[in-house]
Amino acid sequence: MSDRLDINYFITNPEKQNVSTWENILSIYNFLGEKDKWEWESKASRSYQLFKDEKFLNEEGRHLLSRLKLTENDLEIENYGEPFSYFVHPRVNNFTEIKRILIIENLSFFHACRRLFKMYKPIIGMELDMIIYAEGTHIESSIKYIKDILEHNDFQLFYVGDMDPSGYSIYARLKTKNPEFYITLAKHIYYMMVKECHCPTTIKKDQPKNNDHFNYFLDEIGRDNEGFTAIAYQIWNEDKRIPQEVLPIDLLLKGEGNHA
Repeated sequence: MSDRLDINYFITNPEKQNVSTWENILSIYNFLGEKDKWEWESKASRSYQLFKDEKFLNEEGRHLLSRLKLTENDLEIENYGEPFSYFVHPRVNNFTEIKRILIIENLSFFHACRRLFKMYKPIIGMELDMIIYAEGTHIESSIKYIKDILEHNDFQLFYVGDMDPSGYSIYARLKTKNPEFYITLAKHIYYMMVKECHCPTTIKKDQPKNNDHFNYFLDEIGRDNEGFTAIAYQIWNEDKRIPQEVLPIDLLLKGEGNHA
């Protein structure tokens, strides 16, 4: 096996040797010997091909690869982006025209923006080419799917979510973990949320609050708007929140003259 695999771990740890592990190692060994004839494949499909278990590489198989000093690339595994729901502006004729994209955390606001698209209306002054439904934290694992949709890198991502601990954390993680994308906050939509919310609601008691993520949000949106910053601090300290549902379609239509 040593002509294709590093098996030193199993030599120095003989107690880890057993029949099933040997069979899995043999399967990997044979694959490496003829991998040029195989196409790149998803993790689940490759896992089933080699180990007859589509989930094997998620945990047990991941440890096996580590012990053999192999990576998923060695098994020609492609981590495809997880699909998300999106809507393209009807004036867009070709996906190469898509430059400005808004990621929306909540479904209600997504559909309101979709309706504005169909009416050829801007979203609080923002002229956009595409909207993405983030589906809460789902966007953190699905954002890379955009590479499968767009064949160019000349686009900008804007994000808007609830003004609460979860929304701040989603944005902070999304941006810091995806430096290859240009992501920024749709600040004028947040300004409108604060302006129109006269009764912030209470956050759930079990919702974790990350001060670093909150300050990251404020630094990103800019602290020059003193009124906005003061309200953001107030609702944070009082365990309150402002949901995106504070901006229904009728209000968005009235606010179409604002410019971002």
